[in-house]
Amino acid sequence: MSDVWEIPFLNPKAKERVGYPAQKPVELLERIVRISTDAGDTVLGPFCGSGTTMVAAELINRKGIGIDISQDAVEIAEERLKKPCKTESRLLKTGIEAYKTKSDIERAILNQLDCDVVQRNKGIDGFLKKYYKNAPVAVKIQKATENFNDAVELLNNAGKKKKCSATILIRTQDDSLAINIPSNMIIIDDYKTQLQHKLVQFLPNVSDLYTE
Repeated sequence: MSDVWEIPFLNPKAKERVGYPAQKPVELLERIVRISTDAGDTVLGPFCGSGTTMVAAELINRKGIGIDISQDAVEIAEERLKKPCKTESRLLKTGIEAYKTKSDIERAILNQLDCDVVQRNKGIDGFLKKYYKNAPVAVKIQKATENFNDAVELLNNAGKKKKCSATILIRTQDDSLAINIPSNMIIIDDYKTQLQHKLVQFLPNVSDLYTE
C-alpha cells in the first residue's frame, strides 16, 4: 500500500450511506483501524458521529466504544451496528485506470487550460479550477465522432445542468455548420485547426497537406 490512499467518496445510493453530514467511507476507517490495532482490540470513537469507526471495527473483529454529544448521532450509530455493512467499490476492484477515458492529447489540452478533469461524461471533459461569476465553467473537447453541432448541443445541455456561468468548446474539426452558438459559450480551435486556417490564408492548395 502506498502513502496515498485513493478511496472513492460514497455513492449517493451506497448501502452504508445514512445521510449523516460528516459520514466517512467504512473503507477509510477500516484501513486506519486495521493498521493500528490487532484482532480483538477495543477501538474508541470519542466523536463517533454516524458510527463508521465502530462499524469498521465490528467488520474486522474488533470491539468498539462510541461517544457523541448528539442523541441523533448515537441513534444512527446504534442502528448501523445492528447490521454493519461496507459498500463494495467497483472503482477499487477494477482500478482507477479503467475509469480514465481521456487521451494524452485531451489531457494535455485540459492541463493547459488549468482544468479539473471529468471522466465518463459526454458533455463535459473538465472544469476550470477558477470560477467565473461565482459559478463553474465547463470545458468540452470535440470528439472525432462528433460534428460541431452535436458537440455544441452536448456541452450546452451539460452546462445548464451544472449551472455553469460559461462553457468552452475546443473545436478539433473544421466542420462547422450553421448553428446558433449560446451566448455564454466560447469556441476555441485546437492548434491543428488553427494551423490549417492560417495555412489556407497563405498557401494555395493547402488542403492537400491534410489528405489521408
